[in-house]
Amino acid sequence: MSDDMGYECVRANGGTSFQTPHLDELASTGARFTHCYSQPLCTPSRVKIMTGMSNFRNYVQFGVLDRKQTTFAHLLKKEGYATCIVGKWQLGKEIDSPQHFGFDESCLWQHTRPARTPDNKDTRYPNPQVEINGKPKTTIMENMGPMWSPITSAISSNATRTAPSSVTTQ
Repeated sequence: MSDDMGYECVRANGGTSFQTPHLDELASTGARFTHCYSQPLCTPSRVKIMTGMSNFRNYVQFGVLDRKQTTFAHLLKKEGYATCIVGKWQLGKEIDSPQHFGFDESCLWQHTRPARTPDNKDTRYPNPQVEINGKPKTTIMENMGPMWSPITSAISSNATRTAPSSVTTQ
């Protein structure tokens, strides 16, 4: 699942502007979710996507996901999948938030650290202030390898899995 990426960007959806071979392969061999609604703002969209519920049913305040909510990661884990989330979090500053919401592995920014430094510099670019499984890291763009570790771990854990019969593919 991707946040802030247009449907039209992926070749499997008819896009022609970008090469997306890995996403195309996932689209042809995995479970595809093709009917979704979202908000035109990133954080409320993540809350909605995570829970599958409209924001009026689950919204607490900006940057907070109610810890009583069930997420898609909980449902995937229940079916035996390894789960991973990578990207901007902004859904709670508790150190255990990603794990609490069902993710085995995480590589996040705007988790417990702010988006800007005290002198107003953006912490995402060029050297992201990420947290890998809750541990702060300062990443140098030439050395992005550590950021891929949670992703490759989750992919390896799921490599031989097939979608459970309860998942409908299109």
